[in-house]
Amino acid sequence: MNKELTKINVFPGRFQPFHSGHLQACKDAFEENGLKTVIMYIHNEKFDARKPFSDDLIKKELEIIKKNEECIEDVIWLSRPMPTLVCRVLVENGYDPVLWLAGEDRIDNYKKLIQYDRIQSEFGIKGPEFYETKRYGSATAVRAAIKEDNEEEFKKLMPKGTDKLYKEFKTALSS
Repeated sequence: MNKELTKINVFPGRFQPFHSGHLQACKDAFEENGLKTVIMYIHNEKFDARKPFSDDLIKKELEIIKKNEECIEDVIWLSRPMPTLVCRVLVENGYDPVLWLAGEDRIDNYKKLIQYDRIQSEFGIKGPEFYETKRYGSATAVRAAIKEDNEEEFKKLMPKGTDKLYKEFKTALSS
């Protein structure tokens, strides 16, 4: 590897939507190691009750969060959350992932899929350790607040600055 890579934490997901609990997990990782997080948004190709929001709306939301939050380094879009692909894309963008943030519901699957030997030989990096995030909330609760037309609850559950997207989230959820 010729160029110096920026050490970061990585948090992949579909984030339907990215809520204040996700942000708190990024802050926890920052407190753990002093590194900012690259959010890797996984393309939403299957719209349903649990994944109702378009890539464009989540992109708009994540750009607001990136601008407002010091613990967020970058946002990168990806087709699939496969660990080797994630590492390749991160290295191509100048990043060396140290911690891989994941909830208890996904961390074991990611651990089974990671290929440390391949990551080291192909990309020249060690590969991330897995960091199980605490559960601080849920996207289900955010979607429920939207369905119930409870804008105040939505604002409590979402990162600062994203409250201005309430009407867009509401429109997307009702379509």
